[in-house]
Parts: sequence; structure tokens; C-alpha cells
Amino acid sequence: MRSLKRWGATMLLTVLCLAGGPASTAWGDSEPEDSGRTTWTLRPAQDEGADDRISIRHEIDPGSRVTDAVEVRNFGAEPATFRIYASDGVVGDSGAFDVLPPGQESTDSGLWVSFADTPRVGRLQTGPTGGVELELEPESSAVVPFTIAVPEDAVPGDHPAGLVAELVPQESTTVQLTSRVGVRLHLRVSGEVEALVVPEDVQLDWSSGWNPFTSGSLQVHYLLRNAGNLRAGAASDIELAGPLGALPVQDDDLRREILPGEAVRVEAGLPLWGLFWSGGQIRVTPVAVGADEAAGAPAPTTTAISLWTVPWPQLGALVVAVIALVLFRRHRRRTEAGVQRRIDAAVAAATRTGTHDPQAEEEATT
Repeated sequence: MRSLKRWGATMLLTVLCLAGGPASTAWGDSEPEDSGRTTWTLRPAQDEGADDRISIRHEIDPGSRVTDAVEVRNFGAEPATFRIYASDGVVGDSGAFDVLPPGQESTDSGLWVSFADTPRVGRLQTGPTGGVELELEPESSAVVPFTIAVPEDAVPGDHPAGLVAELVPQESTTVQLTSRVGVRLHLRVSGEVEALVVPEDVQLDWSSGWNPFTSGSLQVHYLLRNAGNLRAGAASDIELAGPLGALPVQDDDLRREILPGEAVRVEAGLPLWGLFWSGGQIRVTPVAVGADEAAGAPAPTTTAISLWTVPWPQLGALVVAVIALVLFRRHRRRTEAGVQRRIDAAVAAATRTGTHDPQAEEEATT
């Protein structure tokens, strides 16, 4: 489609096969190339055209509405038709912001956006995406106004969404590629807000290994769930030690963004010596994302963790050493007893003959 000039939160580029597979997305500003193909951009705008915003941000009261606009620009050499619609925002497995795949219906803020059915904008498009279709001549642009209407019962907090401009193919083919660019919508419903990320479903898997001279390996698996109503990053720390704080270990993780109600799986590996028992905690602190304002000083959440860490290799080595020591001492005692018997025999023989033979006594001791 286009090379990305700089990464940011403005544009969404998606290429997917409608015959299968999820959408693959990336966010950033794009600019046209003279490639002979249709290229276009979608940017926040005012009435006169695109402005300097990298995303659209609004805080709205429940039951209220606000208007805004985006500009669609066709850089291609041919006329093109674009479908403009809104969709709920999600964070993918890679940690990057995305919107729902085409065909998947919105259930939250993606439903709050509507477009006016005017000749300036285009014709209203029905179906799972809703929105409007806009026909643009080569190297031309149009400003598309839209309205965000927040329901009366909308819960306070962040409701991420995105606006998408999708190229409508001119010809029907068996395998059709869908290409789209988009602008992120940061929508926050006013009211009591809280940034809260909690660790859940903690699983600990410790392996002692086989080498008694190296530490064991601890694998920690847990979920980071956004239990608040603000999008937030999460800085998590794992701390573990043996009895009386012996041989402590630590690991940290940083997640850039977790949306309200969503959870991400975290995995960590730590070297941990077996001291029969180890205990500690997972501490998670919410972190403000991007230009978001922090809701006070978010308090960290801690979850206690503990596990048995029996040092089997070291115990095995100790048992082998004890057995070797016992066998060595038994062999030494037997050797000493044999020497003593030979000495006693030599002395007894000398006593019977009434003579003293130093050479026989020496041979008995060797």
C-alpha cells in the first residue's frame, strides 16, 4: 500500500484476505508514492481540511453528543470509492492498537458514531460496518463530518474506537483484498474513573534441573486484567526469595496498553535456587498511556505467591557424598584392623620363640 513515514497513533493500514485469517494492522502516518495504485489517507480535520491532530480525543457526558470531522484524500490517478465507518477498538496479541476485523459488529463506542447522509459526504451504507461511501476524483479530498452520541447509560471511563476509510474494490474477484486506513478515537465518558490493573490466575512451574551446581528454573504465568475503567499500561514486578529472604530474585515487565475489561497473558522466567520453600509477591502498578492524564496516583496491586522448591539435585549430591564418606571410613577401619591383626600376629610369634625379629614386625605393619 504505502511505506510508513513515521509511526504514531494516526493512521491504520490493514491488508487482509476475506477468505480467511484475522486482520493485520499497523498504525502511523502514510504519504503517497507514484506507484500507479490507489493511495489515500484519513486524517482528523476541521471544516477547511486536515489539521495537526494525530488522533481524535473527546471527553463527553453521558447523554451528550459532539461533532468532529475527518479528511479523506485520494492520491491516486483514478477515481476511487471509499467506505468510511467506525469500529470498536481493541489491543491485539502484539500489544498494538487495532479495530475489529471487517464483518465483526461493534458493541460499544463504535456504535456511537454516525455520519450525515449528504451529497457532500456520500451515500449511507448499511450492513455490519454502517457508515457512508464517498466517491473521490483523482488527487482530490473531502471532509467527512460525524457525530458521537453517548448513551445515557454509558459507564464512565475510556471507550476506545477507530474511524476507518476502506477502499471499495471496483471489480469483483474470487479472492478479494480489503485495504483500509484509520484514525484512532480516544473517547472518555465523564464520571468517576479509576486506573486499576490486577494480576490474576498465577501459575508457578519450578524445575530443579539435574546439575547440583546451578540454580533451578522458575516459570511464572499470570494474567494482567484491567479492572478499572481507564486504559492503562502496567508495570509489574515479581519478587521471590527463600526462607529469611535468602537468595532473592526479581523480574519486571512493562505492558504499554491494556483496555478496560481486557486482559493479557504474561510469562516470565527466573533462576531460582531450591531452598525447600520460596515466597514473594507480584506487584502491578498502572501507568498512564501517551497523552492521557493519570487519575490521581494509581495504587499498586500485590498478589502473594509461594511454592515448594525441594533441591533434589543438591540432596542427591549430598546423599552420594555421605555414602562415599561412609564407604571410605569403613574401608579405612578395615585396613587399620588388618594392619593391627598382622602386628599382633608378629608380636605373638616373637613371644613364643623368645626372640625379637624387627624385620617380621616391619613386614606385619606393611
